[in-house]
Amino acid sequence: SHTASGKFSACDQAVQFWAHFLDVVNRTFQKNEKVFDQLSPSIRRFESTSNGFEDQAVLRINIRLPQQIDLSYLKNLLDQTSTQTGFIPEITDVDYLPAYLSGKNNFLVRSFLFGIRQMGGTPGFKLKSGTADMNLVGPAWNCPIVAYGPGDSNLDHTANEHIQIVEFLKGIDVLKATLQKIQDSPIDREVMTQIAKDSDLDNSKKLAKDKKPDKVW
Repeated sequence: SHTASGKFSACDQAVQFWAHFLDVVNRTFQKNEKVFDQLSPSIRRFESTSNGFEDQAVLRINIRLPQQIDLSYLKNLLDQTSTQTGFIPEITDVDYLPAYLSGKNNFLVRSFLFGIRQMGGTPGFKLKSGTADMNLVGPAWNCPIVAYGPGDSNLDHTANEHIQIVEFLKGIDVLKATLQKIQDSPIDREVMTQIAKDSDLDNSKKLAKDKKPDKVW
């Protein structure tokens, strides 16, 4: 819209809608101290176009959902924002992966703890707040799964992301010790064999079949 019209432009509406949505999210999840338990929205790209008569603003966003929060709950928060702002954007669900949390009391985790200690390290657990392969294959394969890596995880996906070569090489040694521990355990081999039998391609096919198609709210 032209500035003389006195109406909000598409960009104005997009910015106000997003600011109000963040306020709704903050008020809803303010009691959750851990990042893992919070809903984490972010704008990945902001584009705008105009043909002289109509203008359009497009927000490409990423919203990490915590456990127990599904797509319908997120839709409700967006609907609340729409009602309170009076703006009704077209919202397209491009992709959706639910949060996944694997257990710590299993042979895989114990083997990693052994491997880390063998290499002189002190193991610790972190709740990974970003999407990983485990979000997809964890529910499909229904087996123990961990995300492991050397270095400072606080640097992940930052401009200063880096790792010391010595840490990288020690990480390889940890993996070798962990795999050796798994291989040397007869009980664990039986468990892994049973998991392999139970978690065949049918699970992956079912996951792909059940994946919700793209939709517009």
